Amino acid sequence: MFYAKQSLTSTEDVDQAAKALVAAWDRSFSPAPSFDGRKKNKLRDMVCLLAGFDGGYQAFLAQIEEKLDPLPAYISDDRTVYINDTAIDDGTLEHNSIEYKLVERGELIRNLQDYIGDAPDYDRRLIMNDLVMLSTWTDEYVWSSLYTNDYLSPSLHTQQFNEVCNQLIALNVSPG
Repeated sequence: MFYAKQSLTSTEDVDQAAKALVAAWDRSFSPAPSFDGRKKNKLRDMVCLLAGFDGGYQAFLAQIEEKLDPLPAYISDDRTVYINDTAIDDGTLEHNSIEYKLVERGELIRNLQDYIGDAPDYDRRLIMNDLVMLSTWTDEYVWSSLYTNDYLSPSLHTQQFNEVCNQLIALNVSPG
């Protein structure tokens, strides 16, 4: 049942193996952790460790990111988000479970610079760290978390960047 290192070639493979692990676990040690819950990354780590990736899921991601090209994602002049030449409907962007929005990196930096003066000390330190990090990136557009100060660069976090892109394309309610 379990997966060899060479059989894990995508994050979907890892997720499929993690779901199989949960099913096997549930048969023997009920209740198994939910794959959709907070344990998702722990389960991914277990799968990758069992398959031979010594660094777990992060080592797996690092290996496959070396082979990936980021999907093209941008915001047009009329503020429409395009991913891989597909216009993403506003309804898809507003009513989904994706925790990221596509932002122009330079605009994000300007917004953080504007906000830093009014921020509490703790937030100010986080914002400064974000500004330093974002200033070193060269990408025009990045995914910015709606809930935290997490950012995905197409050139640095290609796998995760593409996952968000593919999820939005799959959820898109517009024909094109």
